[in-house]
Amino acid sequence: MAAAGSISGVVQPVTAHATVSAILEPDTIRAFADTVTGTFTMMGLPEGSYSVVITPGDTLLADTTIAPVLVVAQQETNLGTVVLHAK
Repeated sequence: MAAAGSISGVVQPVTAHATVSAILEPDTIRAFADTVTGTFTMMGLPEGSYSVVITPGDTLLADTTIAPVLVVAQQETNLGTVVLHAK
């Protein structure tokens, strides 16, 4: 099995109850931001150039896409804090 990397970060506001999707065609991996801290981590990702889509559960906030996000084997790609804005 090839070595894998990870993507992590924090979604604000935490009340967004966001879903984080890492897309590397044809696959999509999803994680949920922690409802207390807003943190998320997706591990075991194959190397590649991903599009990361953050979809808030709060319909008053807009989706956010970050691309390209490079994942390298045995490394963590930290997106930092992603602040979601009103539609």
